[in-house]
Amino acid sequence: MLAAWLCVTAAAQAEPAHKQAALPPSAADPQAPGMRILVCGPDSVAWLARIRGQLSDLPVEVVAAEEAPETTVSAATTEQVQELAARYGADLVVWLDSAPAGEQAPDRQGALARVVNIWRTSETRLYERQVSAAAGPAETEVGALSAVLEVGALAVRSSVRAVLAERAARAPSKPQPEVVAPVSHRHIPPAAEREIVIGIHAGYLAFASRSPGDLSAGLDVGLRLARLRVGLALELSLPSTLRVDAARLSLSRQALAVDVGLKINNSEEWVLGPWFRAGVNRVSRKTTSESDALIPTSGQTSAALGLGIGLFGGWALAEPHWLLIWAGANAEFPRREYVVARATTTETVSARTWVLQPTLRIGWEVQF
Repeated sequence: MLAAWLCVTAAAQAEPAHKQAALPPSAADPQAPGMRILVCGPDSVAWLARIRGQLSDLPVEVVAAEEAPETTVSAATTEQVQELAARYGADLVVWLDSAPAGEQAPDRQGALARVVNIWRTSETRLYERQVSAAAGPAETEVGALSAVLEVGALAVRSSVRAVLAERAARAPSKPQPEVVAPVSHRHIPPAAEREIVIGIHAGYLAFASRSPGDLSAGLDVGLRLARLRVGLALELSLPSTLRVDAARLSLSRQALAVDVGLKINNSEEWVLGPWFRAGVNRVSRKTTSESDALIPTSGQTSAALGLGIGLFGGWALAEPHWLLIWAGANAEFPRREYVVARATTTETVSARTWVLQPTLRIGWEVQF
């Protein structure tokens, strides 16, 4: 048995009658057009099993027929093969013949030999290959025949792969599916595009320790230029209270400022960056006395330069709406100071605004 399988290995490694071509991926594709292989002859049962095993991973159909063409190569044989191929719709017709003893290889004399005949319908051409296996003292003829059939099936596989490779080379390449980019639901402006921005905001400013701070509402109008956001803000505050000794001051602030924001991230769904502000603050004061000994002065209005710095962030809502938040600190130049002087004494009580005044604003804007 060992001698027979050594013969199988040697025969499988031998050069095939026709060169085996490597299959491209398309040839092994189960969806690719297949082939029909017709297996003929009296050894068709065992022969068919070996061939089906060798071709199980290829896109082919294997069918069997009892009859086989004549052994001799002649015009009649060619006509027989063509008739069988046409009847079964076969691309390849395969059958075995016994090799004449005088035609065996010198080193294979006395071995069990067969001739593998492979007819290619597309070429109307017959290919032959002789395969053999020696039956040693402990070997049966059945075992030698099994080895011969296995090597013969390898020869058939080689031919089938060659035909599939040729078909794949001639077949037009499949068109690549068109890749459609996902549609964005947001408008992404080019770098040079300008967008008009209109929005409103509510803010809080803490300006002195003796005051709860002021609440304000504002209107913003500006431009969005790629990474730069430039806007004009008008703010009106509700009256806030500042207590100085026995006097209660009611302060109302109006501001007109230019805001500049610089976007530092690359997302089109949210923004983040520093913001800067420069403008004019106008503050109106009205004084109320809480003591009969204090005579309030008349109301007064003053103006100061206002500067601010901080961070801003924005999140895209349903197009074209944005939610924005500013956080930072403002400063006034000159700082405001309120003094209460008693007429009966030289004592004075004063209150000054902070150098840095924390601020927080939340706004909503629309881009056009």
